[in-house]
Amino acid sequence: MWLRQKEAIDENDINIFNELKDCRNKLVHEIVNYITMDNHVDPLPLFPKMIALLNKIEKWWLVNVEAEINPAFYDNKEIDLENVTPGTLIMLHILANVALGNKEESNYYYDSFKKWNGRQH
Repeated sequence: MWLRQKEAIDENDINIFNELKDCRNKLVHEIVNYITMDNHVDPLPLFPKMIALLNKIEKWWLVNVEAEINPAFYDNKEIDLENVTPGTLIMLHILANVALGNKEESNYYYDSFKKWNGRQH
């Protein structure tokens, strides 16, 4: 609700969050059924919604918290959010692509993460 009060998210985002939370709760509380039986929960279609919501929140945080706390970190330049990929999203893309077998895309995100994390060799 704090993010809503700060206008980082809106009512639609809260509805998406609740949809994601309900799916998560169903999976956690019925994991045996999910693994052993025909299940009625398919979390994969919700993954893009989760990514979009997390991306929105992370970018808001970057501009409204990180940049405000440490403007020198961004050299007082305007942040072009269209060209920003938060580190948490890079990690999620790596995990998803590795899990789903897209080696080329997972390598792209892994290399981006190494650059972001200062470990490019």
